[in-house]
Amino acid sequence: MDNKLEDFLDSITQEELQQWEQIDFMDMEDKLSQKRIQKMVNKKCKKYPHSLAVAACFLLLLAIVTVKPVQAELERIFHFIPDIGLVESDMVYEVEILCGKLQKDNVTIELKDCYVKDNFLFGTISITDTSPYDYQPETLGKVILEGDEMVENEMYEKYPITWYHGEKQNTLFFPHAGLHLRENFKQLNQYLQLIIDDSESLYHEIAVGDFCKKLSFRLKKSKPIFDLKEIGSTVTKNDTSITASAKMTKEGAKINYYAVSSEEAKTISQFGSLIYSGDKISWFYLPHFQSKNAPPYHRYYLETKEGKIAPLKSAKSLLENGGEAIFEATKKDFPAIFHYTELSAKTEECEFIDIPVPKVGQTIEVDIPIFFQYGTVKISSISHIKSVDYTGYSRINAEGEYYDEKAEMEKLILQMKIEPNQKKRILYKIDAKPVNINYDGGHLLEDENDIFSKTLELQFYHHSLEEDMIKLQFDDPIYWIEGEYEIPVDLE
Repeated sequence: MDNKLEDFLDSITQEELQQWEQIDFMDMEDKLSQKRIQKMVNKKCKKYPHSLAVAACFLLLLAIVTVKPVQAELERIFHFIPDIGLVESDMVYEVEILCGKLQKDNVTIELKDCYVKDNFLFGTISITDTSPYDYQPETLGKVILEGDEMVENEMYEKYPITWYHGEKQNTLFFPHAGLHLRENFKQLNQYLQLIIDDSESLYHEIAVGDFCKKLSFRLKKSKPIFDLKEIGSTVTKNDTSITASAKMTKEGAKINYYAVSSEEAKTISQFGSLIYSGDKISWFYLPHFQSKNAPPYHRYYLETKEGKIAPLKSAKSLLENGGEAIFEATKKDFPAIFHYTELSAKTEECEFIDIPVPKVGQTIEVDIPIFFQYGTVKISSISHIKSVDYTGYSRINAEGEYYDEKAEMEKLILQMKIEPNQKKRILYKIDAKPVNINYDGGHLLEDENDIFSKTLELQFYHHSLEEDMIKLQFDDPIYWIEGEYEIPVDLE
């Protein structure tokens, strides 16, 4: 068992155990573990009495096996699994789409990927326009973003979105959106984040532009589950459980997966949900597989019965903590193993370091360590370069043509190495930036052959580095949590 569960169980006295009502179990070799599990189940069931029958019946099946699988099932049984039901939570809703698609002429409106978490409804409203459109990025200047923004604003004006709930009517605003353009194709995906009040009617409508019909959905209260086999196969490591199931579709073998993350793993969004903080997206992390068969930078892969890696055809995040992946595989490839990478996490550590600034054109050797909980960042050399280079900004001349701005630039280049100090928590990423100085930014480059080798380039436009020392801030160290997830899956 993991330490957290062991500590909990070991804290229970025999007197405390006797105070709890009994659930009938088949005999287990470890009688104390059996009683401890009974207490934990009863404690859960007193809080959520509707789950009692589920837990009792399920543990009857598990009691004949070893303690480890019992623990694994206990760690995941009291959670809400989308498309299956409620096993422990305050009231949770499932989203039932009543009208999820509107079509007129060359325009299609879709409401998809909806789920409820806490008091928020999440989902996507996708507007696709396939009317004739001559998309030539070069006519928009060297920087395409301003042209894209113009198209995006036109689509916002043409297709305003209004939300109806009972007698209430509101214009919807979206925290973020994504635009896709190509020849004869425009698509605007707007990502919904709507507060849901469970005291009101659970029926909702969404009007888009001048479409006569409305998108509509309703929220259904989740029900306790009684057949836990529907959940699928589950692997638990480091307090995180990942469940996966498989079925054949016309496109190929579809794997549905869902995770219940530990508090540690929740510091990084592992399973597709985007978390925005200003202009920073916190899901940026590197997958890490112990297996040499893993495709580079894939979060997961499917190993067939013959030990081959099935090509990934498509994937998308459907839920707050999961999604689906479709592989090129057939029935004869099952049973198979669904591999999910070691998860990432980060700490809130922050260190400030003073570094020397060499003269222009010079490189100096240094030995500057920055210590973190799971490893050390070591700066080995610092170079100072001065040149004229692109600033990353676009300007427009008197003829109305765009050009990329150049300016005098000074750059500090730091060679660094990350040295993890543990095997179970492997530090591999760090954020760094200069502080208390006028600067235009910096970025980290990584050696393709060594993920732990870093080059930090700090760029200073319109600013002469006359300082002898510069202060750097190193924060948000990211690390892998040891343990790849190998989940056996068979066709439903």
